[in-house]
Amino acid sequence: MDIILDTDVGSDSDDIMALAYLLLAKKKFGVNILAITHSQKTPLGIPLIKRMFDEQSEELPPVGSMVGGPSCDDMYCVKTAEILKIKCPKIIYPPAAKILRKALTETEKCVICAIGPLTNISALLESGPDEISGMSGMELVRTKCEKIVLMAGAFKENSEGHRHAEWNVVCDIAAAKKVIEDSPVPVVTLPYEAGEDMITGIPITEKYGNENCLSTVFSVFCGNKGRHSWDPATLVYAIEGVKDFFNVIGNGIGKVDEKGRTFLTPDENGKFSYLEIRKSEGETEADAKKRVAEYIDKCSLELYADYGKKDVNV
Repeated sequence: MDIILDTDVGSDSDDIMALAYLLLAKKKFGVNILAITHSQKTPLGIPLIKRMFDEQSEELPPVGSMVGGPSCDDMYCVKTAEILKIKCPKIIYPPAAKILRKALTETEKCVICAIGPLTNISALLESGPDEISGMSGMELVRTKCEKIVLMAGAFKENSEGHRHAEWNVVCDIAAAKKVIEDSPVPVVTLPYEAGEDMITGIPITEKYGNENCLSTVFSVFCGNKGRHSWDPATLVYAIEGVKDFFNVIGNGIGKVDEKGRTFLTPDENGKFSYLEIRKSEGETEADAKKRVAEYIDKCSLELYADYGKKDVNV
C-alpha cells in the first residue's frame, strides 16, 4: 500500500513511536511511504525524522513543511539533538501542500494518515490547480486517496456530560473543520479516549536508553514511564485495519464546533467514522488497551532488533 504521513514530531513522543511503526511496516509489509509532511514549526523536527530513517538505513521520502498554522512548543527535539549530536542544516523544505499534491499524482490509490494539527491536510484540500496537477486539491484527494485517517477528536462524554476538546483539533480548529466536514473521501479518526492509557515506550527505553532516536525521545520526554499511544495506534489502523484491536463507529456526518469539540451524527451516506477499542470476551477496556500497547512495543523492538550504534549525523 501507498501511504502519506503528516506528523507533528516535536510535540509528543507518540509521533516518534508512530514513525518507528511506519518504518517497520515499510520493512515488514512493503508499505510505500510516498511523503512525510511536518505539522510543527520546530526546525529540529525534520532532522529527527531523517535520523529515524538513517538509523534504519532507509532513504528519507519527500518532506514538506507547514505554512501558517499553530506555533507549538518543542518538547524534546533540542535535547534529543544535543544528546545524539544531530545537526540542523539550514534547509528550506517545500510547503507541505506542494509535497502532498505531488505525492498524490504519483500513486494510483493511497491512504493519508495525519497525527497532528490538520493545517497541512486542510491546505491540500484548499489548494488549486498548479504546475504539479491541473486538478484542485479536492479533486486530487477524491481521485487518488482511499481514505484519510486521523488522530483527532473525542466522543466520550464525562459524568457531567462534557466532551473533551482534543488537542490536534484545538490547535487549528478551522483546519480540522475543513478536513472532517468537507473531505471528499471517507475520514476515520482515532479519538483521544481510544489512545489514552495505552502506554508504550517503556521496553525500548529500558533496552536502549539514549542510544537511538526513538528511545532518546522517550527518555527525554517522559523518562521511563512510557506514553499514551494515540499516534502509533492510529497508524496501526491505517496500515493493518481493525485487526482485533478496533471497532469502527459510523458512518455519519462529522462536525467540529467553535470550541474544537467533535461530533458524529449517524447518516448512512456520511463519510465520517471513529474508532473504539475492541474488547475480547472477558476483557476490560484496560486489558484491551494493554494488548494493543504490547503489539506496538513489540514492533518497536523488532525494528531495532539488529540496531548497533552508528555514527549518523544530520
